[in-house]
Amino acid sequence: MVPAMRLTSFFAGILLLSIAPVSAMAERPAAAPSATASPARVSPATVPPKRAPAASAPRSSGVLPAPTRPASRRGAAEPKGAKRTQRAKAPVLSVLAHMDRVVKTTSYVHATHIDEAEGRFDFDCSAMAAWVLSHATPLAEQTVLTRNGVGRPVAANYHDVIAQAPVDHAAAGWQRIARIEDVRPGDVLAWRRPPSVQSTNTGHVAFVVGTPRRIAPGRNYFEMRVADSSSVLHADDSRAKPKRSGFGYGTMSFGIDPKTHRALSYGWIGGSTVWYPKTPIEFGRPVR
Repeated sequence: MVPAMRLTSFFAGILLLSIAPVSAMAERPAAAPSATASPARVSPATVPPKRAPAASAPRSSGVLPAPTRPASRRGAAEPKGAKRTQRAKAPVLSVLAHMDRVVKTTSYVHATHIDEAEGRFDFDCSAMAAWVLSHATPLAEQTVLTRNGVGRPVAANYHDVIAQAPVDHAAAGWQRIARIEDVRPGDVLAWRRPPSVQSTNTGHVAFVVGTPRRIAPGRNYFEMRVADSSSVLHADDSRAKPKRSGFGYGTMSFGIDPKTHRALSYGWIGGSTVWYPKTPIEFGRPVR
C-alpha cells in the first residue's frame, strides 16, 4: 500500500501543474512610443476607468489607470498570429494569410522592398496597405491612389478616403463603417496623426483581423486584433518572439463616443494602454 500512496501523490502533483493558469506564464510586450503613431499624453477625461488588478498580469505603470480587459481577451479559438485570418474567405484576409505563410524576413522601413519569392516584406504601414489592397480589392486601392495624386498613398490618404465614403452603400470600392460594433475582420482602420504626437508620419493604417470586443461591460472602450507594419509592438504581438519589426499581428484598443459609438482615440498596446491620443479613427470596408 505504501508504494501505491506515493504513486497517487506523484500523479496528483502532475495534475495540479497541468491546470496552472496559462496567463501567469504569458509574456507581454513593454509599452513604448510608436514610430508610426506614438501614444501621447492627453487629458484625464480620455483615460478609461480604473480596473481591479488581475492576478495573472502586472498593473500598467503610469499615473492613470488602464481599462479593464476581458478575462478571455484572445480567446481559445484565436491564438497569437494569423490563425483566424487563415480560415477567412474575405479577399483582404486571404491576402494577409498568404503573406503570413510565405514571409521569411520583414522589417518596418519607409523604402519599400517586397519579394514574394524570397519571402521578403520590408515596408511601412501604408506601403503594406497598398500591397494588400492592390491584390485583394484593386478598385479600393485605385481610389486611394487617385486621392493621393503623386506617388504611393500614405496613411492620411486612407483616412480621408474612408471618411468620405458612404455608410449605407459602397462607392468607388469603399463603404464607411460608422459604429465600432459593426466593424468586422477584413476592414481597414486609419487615422491622421494627432496634433499632440511628434512624428513625421501622417498617421497609421492597419487591417482588422478580429471581431471588436468591449473591454468591460458598460465601458466605452473596445479592443481588437489587427495586422499592420510597425516598429513598435502592440499587445500580444506576433512579432515579440523573436522581436522584430514589419508585418505582424497584435491587439489595439479604441475609445468611443458613447452616443455615436465612433472611435475617437486609440490605445497602441490594447487594454494595457494608459494614454489614449485623441484623433478620429475611420473604419472602412474595401469591397472590390
